[in-house]
Amino acid sequence: MFLMFLFSGLATVYLVRTRDHFWKIRPGKFLLISIIADILIVSFLAYFGIFMEPLSLEFILFLASSVVAFMILLGSNQNIRIPAIRRD
Repeated sequence: MFLMFLFSGLATVYLVRTRDHFWKIRPGKFLLISIIADILIVSFLAYFGIFMEPLSLEFILFLASSVVAFMILLGSNQNIRIPAIRRD
């Protein structure tokens, strides 16, 4: 559960940082490094069962790929994303 919250939270940060498609504007170096470090460290902890029950590598990869797929789906559909974050 923690891993899902982390992956989806990082995806949310990546999606809302720009009003355009997230893949059109490259993130800053610090953001990119911190997201990669978060994913690697928490995946390591989950795989080896440090502070939580161990998870299989297949499950970790499935969860990460599911979040990426949802992120691409949500990021490509501006009709859903933009009205959801617009402040009028």
